[in-house]
Amino acid sequence: MRDPTALGSRRGPREPQRRQRAPSPITPTVLATAEMRLATHVGPIARVLVAQASKEASDTTALADRLALHIDDPAKRAAFLRAMDEA
Repeated sequence: MRDPTALGSRRGPREPQRRQRAPSPITPTVLATAEMRLATHVGPIARVLVAQASKEASDTTALADRLALHIDDPAKRAAFLRAMDEA
């Protein structure tokens, strides 16, 4: 059986690989950035979602992962995660 993620495969990986970086603490700047970026996908409810996720997440990576669950489109979810990795 062929590896579905192999080069030349008809189907690629389900989620693009995220750049690995050390988790950082959640700061007010990170929260504002997350809210702004998430709002482009879900609208003004982003403020509430970020507030809830920040209470449960231990670092920026966990925060981004929790918030990404609210974005249905896989490509947009991956773009959000990449943008949050760069923050």
